[in-house]
Amino acid sequence: MKGVKVFRTVFYLPSLVPVIVSSALWMWLYNPQFGLFNVLLTSLGLPPQKWVFGIRTVIPSLILMSIWGIGNIIIVFLAGLQDIPKELTEAVAIDGGSAFHRFRHIILPFMTPTILYNVVIGIIGGFQIFTQPYIMTNGGPANASLFYVLHLYRQAFLFAKMGYASAMAWFVFIATGVVSIIIFRTSSWWVFYQGDTKR
Repeated sequence: MKGVKVFRTVFYLPSLVPVIVSSALWMWLYNPQFGLFNVLLTSLGLPPQKWVFGIRTVIPSLILMSIWGIGNIIIVFLAGLQDIPKELTEAVAIDGGSAFHRFRHIILPFMTPTILYNVVIGIIGGFQIFTQPYIMTNGGPANASLFYVLHLYRQAFLFAKMGYASAMAWFVFIATGVVSIIIFRTSSWWVFYQGDTKR
């Protein structure tokens, strides 16, 4: 595919930007008065939004911002796609299979280990969300973006409740471990590995 290296670089570069810098950039984009997003909405005749400054829009805004750093995920998926044997997809095409058949019976099964990896890493990262809410909203407005780890940080370093914060840290550690174990235990139902003789 022509330009694949260019696209790979474009998708990966944002993940190299430090979180503090990207947070400052997105704060400018989300500014209710002169932010680029509201300027675009106004030019299209749509009402401006409060983004991270609104109770109802702060979480969707942070989710939208998280798309900025999906470069690592894309690189891992690309590596998984390149590891699929071309002989198998060509065999399906020769046998009259459509693109859907190639995806359903070849590409998707071979991509399940990559999907498993990204799911586990994504869940672990989801339990540890801290930097963006801390820098951009500090848990506001009205604690609408007070994520668990940010609440833990407040209890430990603002209110000096080290025992309570330690218990919270143990809870998030145990919860992460339990969810990861469940995913790995159930992965045998849907994850396919090359050379697997059970299928």
